[in-house]
Amino acid sequence: MGRGIVGQKFPEDPRKWRRLCYLEVVSHVLTRKMGTKAIKGILFNLSIPKPIHITTESLEMIKNLRLLKIYLDHESSSMREDNKVKLSKDFEFPSSELRYLYWQGYPLESLPSIFFMEDLVELDMRYSNLTQLWENDTLLEKLNTIRLSCSQHLIEILDISIHAPNLEKLILDGCSSLLMLHPSIGKLSKLILLNLKNCKKLSSFPSIMDMKALEILNFSGCSGLKKFPDIRGNMDHLLQLHLASTVFNCY
Repeated sequence: MGRGIVGQKFPEDPRKWRRLCYLEVVSHVLTRKMGTKAIKGILFNLSIPKPIHITTESLEMIKNLRLLKIYLDHESSSMREDNKVKLSKDFEFPSSELRYLYWQGYPLESLPSIFFMEDLVELDMRYSNLTQLWENDTLLEKLNTIRLSCSQHLIEILDISIHAPNLEKLILDGCSSLLMLHPSIGKLSKLILLNLKNCKKLSSFPSIMDMKALEILNFSGCSGLKKFPDIRGNMDHLLQLHLASTVFNCY
């Protein structure tokens, strides 16, 4: 019903719709570079018969985009090999209003060099091809959640306290190539959930200095970890600690 209401006022002109939800409409607007400032949300199901090329130009006029969701109905690792969304390496996000970015199978190794993320609240890029998350010093004070589940090329997470000091959820389960976490992760005082399940190559975890809000810590399947991290601060709120399939020398 909601999708129907969106198109009622301008049934023949999707450029004036606030949200683009229908597969054929999204494809039509993006491939023909018909975007406008009226569009604030795009939901794009990857169940499409042929690839679609998204360029910087196709999003250039959608300057007020707040929500972008590119997804599959059923999660699958095959979306990395058979990615239906094609991007050029110089792809940029023109919108400075983005709040929610959900992109399953993001095809590039890094986030765009020009990407206005200051208002971003949630970043969900599961099954992505990212090798690292940050390449600049952008401060993202509103960022609440980062989810990069099953991003099997992700190698490192750099200084997260500089970029997202108010982060509450960091979900990295299934990042099987993850080698390093910056020491700043142990200082995220507002972090509630940290999920590192099946990060098998992670060999060490920084000292926990100030994770006083942490409620769930998941190390299950982290077979490369040999020592439980040193705890030098308050962790009174911890409710769940998952250690299945790990070998720890606990002191």
